[in-house]
Amino acid sequence: MYDREQFHHLMRTREGATRKEVGEMSYVATHFMKYLTDGEVDAIYTFLKHRLEEDGAAASAAAK
Repeated sequence: MYDREQFHHLMRTREGATRKEVGEMSYVATHFMKYLTDGEVDAIYTFLKHRLEEDGAAASAAAK
């Protein structure tokens, strides 16, 4: 999982955690994400992190 700083880097530069472009995300970041404010990128990060945590909790509950 990306931390907040890594996620911002991805959205702004098209580079993933390994500093390489990441396929389709490169196109999306180049053509769409560049218009987002830092606050909007933070909101997306927070939403995705929350969803990942919910999905993990649901998977743990289903495994019991």
